[in-house]
Amino acid sequence: MCSSTVGTLLRNQARGFVYSTAPSAPTVAAVLAAVDVLDGAPELVDMLRANVRECAMWLGVRGQVSPIIPVPVGDEVRAVEMSGGLRNRGFFVPAIRWPTVARGAAILRVTVTAEHTAHQIQALGRALQELTSPR
Repeated sequence: MCSSTVGTLLRNQARGFVYSTAPSAPTVAAVLAAVDVLDGAPELVDMLRANVRECAMWLGVRGQVSPIIPVPVGDEVRAVEMSGGLRNRGFFVPAIRWPTVARGAAILRVTVTAEHTAHQIQALGRALQELTSPR
């Protein structure tokens, strides 16, 4: 334990703390490369936005969405089963369970990119519909 003043000093001046939280050189290089790609191909952002809207529509997600779209499932076992079913159909959609989310609030995490095709997005939507329809 220490005073608030000493704690603030250590967080802002201690080499081990400051340099352990800085991004690594490879991470910085990757970010710079990504910015260069976007500078050279600004249409990728428009493609990503269009794909996110298309995927959200197929998944029945309303409101503001991002390229990471959570699909509520609830039951953790069911989420794992659905993730496996999607994997068997060629889709990588991980089940996110406790402790990442609250117990009983499992989700499927769909990640959309600018490179996905409309066909792939529609196929994912259909696969999820098949997996959620009554057995």
